Amino acid sequence: MSQFFTNRPPEQKHRRNHPVMRSGHKYGIEFAGLCLSDRVYCAPTHYAGRSVGCLAALGKECEHCEKGWTPRWFGYIAIIHGKTKEIGLLELTAAAATEAAEFAEREGSLRGYVIIVSRLNGKKNGELKIRFERAKQILSEIPPSFCVTEALARMWRIKPELLVQKMGVEPTVEEMEKRGQLDEGDFKRHTTNGAA
Repeated sequence: MSQFFTNRPPEQKHRRNHPVMRSGHKYGIEFAGLCLSDRVYCAPTHYAGRSVGCLAALGKECEHCEKGWTPRWFGYIAIIHGKTKEIGLLELTAAAATEAAEFAEREGSLRGYVIIVSRLNGKKNGELKIRFERAKQILSEIPPSFCVTEALARMWRIKPELLVQKMGVEPTVEEMEKRGQLDEGDFKRHTTNGAA
C-alpha cells in the first residue's frame, strides 16, 4: 500500500512525444539524419488536419474511410536530425519508404546509416528523394532507437498493441547483437557511460 504523504511523488514512466520530421520549411527541403531504426515502419494514414493512422487497416471501423477518403501509405524511421540533433520520426512517402525498405533488406539494417532527404527541383512539393551513406560513428556510439510503433500509436491515439500486431515488434538489442549489428556488450557499455 502506498503512502498518501511522502517527500516526493513516485517515479513516473516518462513517455516522450517524438516530432515528425518531413522535408519542408521546418526541417529544410534537404536534410540528413542518422538512422536509429533497424528498418522502416509503413502504415496507411489519412490527413484530417493532422496525420492519423487508418483504423480499417487494423480491422476497426475507420471514420475517414467511411467518408470515402483513400488512405495514403507512409513510412517512418527513428532518426537524429543532422543539424538540430533532435530525435524524431522521419516520415517518408510510399515510394521513398519502398527504397528505404529495399536498402534495409540489402544491407541488413538502416541503423548506422545517414539518410539524406531532398525534394526534386528543391521545391517543397517536389518528389521526395532519399539516399544513404555510412555513418562516421561506430554502432556502439549510436543511441538506441525508441519504439517507433509506440510513438506512432501515441501520435495517432491508437492502442499500441493494435499497431504491434500489424507492424511487428522492433528488434531487441540482443537480437541486433546476434545479427552482428552491435558488438556484444557495446550497448551496455554505451548506456553505462551516461551517453544514452
